[in-house]
Amino acid sequence: MLFRAAWNAGCFPGTTLMPVNTQLQTHAAIPSTSQTPRGIGFSLRGVHKGFDGREVLKGLNLTVLPGEAVAVVGKSGCGKSTLLRLIAGIDKPDSGEIGLFGTAGGVRVMFQDARLLPWKTVRDNVAIGLPAGEKRRADAALAKVGLLERAADWPAVLSGGQKQRVALARALVSSPGLLLLDEPLGALDALTRYEMRALIGEIRAEQGFSMLLVTHDVEEAAILADRAICLAEGAVALDCRIETEHPGSRTIEEIARAERTILNAVVGTTFTTEPYDDKHL
Repeated sequence: MLFRAAWNAGCFPGTTLMPVNTQLQTHAAIPSTSQTPRGIGFSLRGVHKGFDGREVLKGLNLTVLPGEAVAVVGKSGCGKSTLLRLIAGIDKPDSGEIGLFGTAGGVRVMFQDARLLPWKTVRDNVAIGLPAGEKRRADAALAKVGLLERAADWPAVLSGGQKQRVALARALVSSPGLLLLDEPLGALDALTRYEMRALIGEIRAEQGFSMLLVTHDVEEAAILADRAICLAEGAVALDCRIETEHPGSRTIEEIARAERTILNAVVGTTFTTEPYDDKHL
């Protein structure tokens, strides 16, 4: 029962810690690089993982530094969610090494479905995993996502977007060093998805945690991440940094430039979006 509650809440111990100018519209995305990174980084070395005789990850090597926001994209079945589950410690690799490093802070997971416990109130769902008597921290997290007034409500009366806000509050209440997002906005309507992107970007810019975002949405990757990874045939096919001249926000041109580069890697077709260029990618 305890494991089931942890699974629903996205609370996982993770793996072993190891030392190792057009601004008509902008999007909050990343904290300024001048800030001292405070999140948890991770490293994968020669990681293999397969299911039913099919190898999904083939000797994967990847390092993400504390404070980075990395989007993982690729076609269905390429190993995106498998990678996230390995980092979270939900699954174990068949071979290879996975290690976490950086400042203190836990690893939290936010899934595509909110996974709220229907027999608990909104406040109690957010407080899962907190010590007894820490409900004020749950209220502070709910206030951060704009749902403090719904703290005493039951999950059944919330909209899909509100449930995902509660799930985000639950992921953030313990001040994680690494937030793992597995298609968290995939089931939301376009307007709600836009609002959630802005909220995630703003909170990360404020708190500075590391983030791994698994997504099929190339625009989402271009808006929220400062680095994009494309997986193909069990390996990294693209690893590019999404540069911005406007720390803390991203212009339409920068988003379009990043989208084009990511799409070229995912689809294998050359997309052009003149007059933009990709000299910063």
